[in-house]
Amino acid sequence: MRLSQEVLQLICGEYAHRGAEFDVEREPGSDVEDIPVQFPAARRDLATKLCLVSRSFYAATKRVVWEWVVLQSVDDFAALAERDSWRDMGWRTRRLDIAIRFEEGTESHSRYDGQRLRQILEKMPQLRVLVLNNTIDRPGQPWTTAAMSEEIVRAIVACKTIERLEMASATDPIHCLDFARLSQGSESLKSLYLAAGTRVDREGTRAALNLPFQATVFPRLQRLTLGCRTTGIMPSVISRMGGEDVNPIASLGRIDVRFWVSTWSNQCITFLSQQGPYLHTFEWAIPPNPMLLSWEP
Repeated sequence: MRLSQEVLQLICGEYAHRGAEFDVEREPGSDVEDIPVQFPAARRDLATKLCLVSRSFYAATKRVVWEWVVLQSVDDFAALAERDSWRDMGWRTRRLDIAIRFEEGTESHSRYDGQRLRQILEKMPQLRVLVLNNTIDRPGQPWTTAAMSEEIVRAIVACKTIERLEMASATDPIHCLDFARLSQGSESLKSLYLAAGTRVDREGTRAALNLPFQATVFPRLQRLTLGCRTTGIMPSVISRMGGEDVNPIASLGRIDVRFWVSTWSNQCITFLSQQGPYLHTFEWAIPPNPMLLSWEP
């Protein structure tokens, strides 16, 4: 019996166990824990086995396989950005994970830039979930942490379809001023997970933030998750943007804090008190054996 393409596509979709990997309400935390990528086994089979059975199976699996794209090398990242042939597949993509291991100062790190990321995102008009989980090794100064590239953040802000954003790397933190830029330019964002943040700007590129004041930020954000103590500076950044009071985020119904602090700063208490009437969930998950540190952003 010959099955139609529609039936084959349904079979492939069920085989891949489509589910929470695309949901905005999913518990934050990348499925790509480390390199090699821990890709769901069913999707891996579709991409490496079933699609090679025949042309009919290739056509049926293509839609499902390209729903979720994972880039784990800078060569794949550059190729996806620079080759227009990927555009025919990119319109199917709903989720993109970038999980590359870099060594600072090498040529590969310089090829990961905002312009290439912007080119990739422009080829994915239906993208809903973006996960950045890069690992940046600094063998010379392993204790230092530089901020995520400003151009990377600009490329993310330029993509207006993202509903769930996870910046899941502790070695690639977002700068507080870039977070302010993100808060003003992310009209569709519903879920935001920040693993790390920083005020340090060793290159001096973020000395000032020339953004017009907006009383409303993150207009559709429903869930904010702060992954470590360094992300505690973020609420105070947006609570008084440019020295003026910012309206509470009326859509924000849940805040998750994933680190321990012994004291909370006045700015963060003010932010939480402003958001209180809108919250239905505030989860403070204290890790085992926490370090007794004060939170003074």
